[in-house]
This record gives sequence, C-alpha cells and structure tokens, in this order.
Amino acid sequence: MAESLTLVVLCSRRGYGANSFGGAQQASNGMPPLSMAPEYNILAAIVQWVEQGIAPSSLYAVYWNHNNVTDGVGFVRPLCQFPKSLRYNGGNQSTPEGFTCV
Repeated sequence: MAESLTLVVLCSRRGYGANSFGGAQQASNGMPPLSMAPEYNILAAIVQWVEQGIAPSSLYAVYWNHNNVTDGVGFVRPLCQFPKSLRYNGGNQSTPEGFTCV
C-alpha cells in the first residue's frame, strides 16, 4: 500500500492563518515559502518524496505581515495532516514550537 499525504489548511474566523508554503500562486503573489527546504516548501517535499523515497513528516507555513514579504514574518505554524488539527500548547505564538498537531 502506498503512503499518502493529505493536507487541509483551514483559516480561522478569528484572524489570518499561515498561508504560504510553496504554492505557485503564493510565490507569484509575493508570498514565497520561508525556505526552499522540504519542511517549508510543499513542492520540495513532494520532489524529495518521489525522488528519494522520503515522505514528509512535517510541513510549516508562514504568515508574512500584511501578506507582504518585505514586512517580515508574522508567525510560522505547522500544517497538520488530516484529520489532525492544530493545538496551541503555550509559549511563543510566533514560532511553531508552541503548537502541536492532535
């Protein structure tokens, strides 16, 4: 049986979500991923999986302040594999270490 990866990105009604993780439309709109490393870029993660057999274990998305990369990073969040959802555990809300997928 082949492994599969299903990601669901949900935006909260309470505010902006981390919405930049390597999609072509995101990059063309001036919101590139935080890094080209597979853990921050979904395309790089898929290429690594296909070419090296290393399935993604985690993926992170960034929210650029005002949706503009020149305004700097607002926060970084883990993206959770469906059906898991993001839970805040405490600590710095701008870094992924304060969150887990449950």
